[in-house]
Amino acid sequence: MSKESNFEAKGVVKKALGNGSFAVEVNIEGKILPVKATLAGKVRMHRIKVTEGDSVTLRISQYDITNGIITFREKN
Repeated sequence: MSKESNFEAKGVVKKALGNGSFAVEVNIEGKILPVKATLAGKVRMHRIKVTEGDSVTLRISQYDITNGIITFREKN
């Protein structure tokens, strides 16, 4: 999968599922969609903590919008 087939979206973490997975609500074109997201390698490497209620930036594939990768955690 190339980077051109991905798009970025902002969302809010609703639940930590364990093992580095999170349930995130994303607003795409006026629709609120649930996305199961995992942490990106750089986020894990720098030990950035992501908890419920955090605003995050996701990279989502255009082919499967139910899965994503958390690439950035917004500062509160």
